[in-house]
Amino acid sequence: WAVTNGGYDSLDTYLEKIKRNEKCQSGFSFEHDPQNIQDDACVEVKEYEIGKSKKKFFYCKTHGTIIGEKDKTLNGEIETEPILEDGKEYISFRWTGHEVSSEVLYFLKLLEAKSTDEFMKAITGFEVATINFVFADLQGNIGFGDFNLLPKRDWDTQKFPPVELLPTDGCCDWKSWEPREKFPNTKNPEKGFITTANNDLPGYTKDGNPFNDPIYLFWSYDPGYRVAEITYMIQEKAKQTGNKISTREVQEIIEDTISYWTRGVFPKVITYFENFSGDQTENSSLSLLKNWDMSCRSGFKLDDPAELNFSEVQDALQRKNSSGCTIWWVFVSKLIMNTFSDEFNTYTQNKPEPFLEDYFIKNLYFYFVYGKNTPNFFDNVSTPTIETEKDIILLSFKEAVKYLSDNFGKNPENWLWGKLNKMKLYHPTSQAGISLFDIGPFPIDLGPFAPAVSWISLVTEDPKSSFINTGGPSFRSIATPTENRFKLLFAFPGGVAGFGWNGNEKTLKKPDIQNGFNNLVSSYFGSGYIGFEDDKSKHKKAILIQP
Repeated sequence: WAVTNGGYDSLDTYLEKIKRNEKCQSGFSFEHDPQNIQDDACVEVKEYEIGKSKKKFFYCKTHGTIIGEKDKTLNGEIETEPILEDGKEYISFRWTGHEVSSEVLYFLKLLEAKSTDEFMKAITGFEVATINFVFADLQGNIGFGDFNLLPKRDWDTQKFPPVELLPTDGCCDWKSWEPREKFPNTKNPEKGFITTANNDLPGYTKDGNPFNDPIYLFWSYDPGYRVAEITYMIQEKAKQTGNKISTREVQEIIEDTISYWTRGVFPKVITYFENFSGDQTENSSLSLLKNWDMSCRSGFKLDDPAELNFSEVQDALQRKNSSGCTIWWVFVSKLIMNTFSDEFNTYTQNKPEPFLEDYFIKNLYFYFVYGKNTPNFFDNVSTPTIETEKDIILLSFKEAVKYLSDNFGKNPENWLWGKLNKMKLYHPTSQAGISLFDIGPFPIDLGPFAPAVSWISLVTEDPKSSFINTGGPSFRSIATPTENRFKLLFAFPGGVAGFGWNGNEKTLKKPDIQNGFNNLVSSYFGSGYIGFEDDKSKHKKAILIQP
């Protein structure tokens, strides 16, 4: 069995007003309902220690812990100890992580499970920290379940959506929990496999309204391009092999740098270049793009893991596909800016913000894949002419080619993806502005929105700085059971940022990558999978509990 993040909305925030009340230990009480003074409750207070100093935290028994004064909190100014003042408004939050729960008990139950039914029953009781379990047994049974302690929001969520600050007059209080039978789970689905990737498992947000379903789980998930690509890869490989997929083919899915977003958008965008004629560099770039296989390999090989030495691949086809990836994603970055900047400049006097990337990418996907029934942002509202999608596409392509020419020379076949898309691993001292112990940046085989995902910002005017990853896919493993033995292949893809010690030396010097970072970087360069095989009969379930 394995787990990953499930992603449920297990927290609500409330807007509290307090007033002076000397009868309360804290000296204050909440004003929950001005019409009913009996509804007022004391602001509760407790002390805790940070190092040698003592701090207080204040809370409401119904709405949870006070974060701080409203305006300061909304501006990101979070105080370790809020200062309470008469008549002011504060933000409190209630989170299921603060509830009494029984995770240890349910972990013990799942470790003792002798069948998938017992395992499913155990994970059904899981309460805090939304965890998506997937599991399989030696008889070929598979399943998943994502259960959690989730409040029943039985108020009018259209009027008071739980993504906003909620009133405290009793309309939106937590009174009971959602029943477990409403949570997504399955065992042995008809299609024969299960895929999850931090996505909306039941599809409740597909209609754009997360509040009109049998249960409200969350308002936003991973867009689903990764799970769609994984599903597509499994189906395609199953067709080719008669529904038998090998360990190596699973590795290929883990290492897949193609985005399902690109599979949908790329063929439509290319049609706008019919009869295009540009200068020599633009024509060469377009030729690479038209013949691109949609993969995003770095175009580099790792020669020495210990010293992090890389060299460019010499294979002509690999170089062309790598450079095609570079042209595409720099073009997409320019397309985003040229499509949405004019609306932002005109209506907000600001540039598009990186945190809106998900919205921009979805809008472009829906427009090109599903047709023109979606909002058209291509016209530049600051000009008297009406720009079409073709105008913006060709403009963005020309700007992308110029950007790459200026930074990497006039030969598009030298625009390898690894020259832009890199990984940097930060040492804790980097928070103090010291980069001496950091590793990288170095080229990496990752692609935006792909299973081997590259976490970069496409909402940028300078991809050289914004296409450097500081995080990425974490632990990946493949389990292959046989009759008497089991095999494990696992990798630490280059995406776990931050490290504190150098092997056993416990020093703050730069780590010895061979020893302290065993296969961390090489995993996504076609090597570095750690193999493990053992006899199942030698393994017994052991649980050690210490006070």
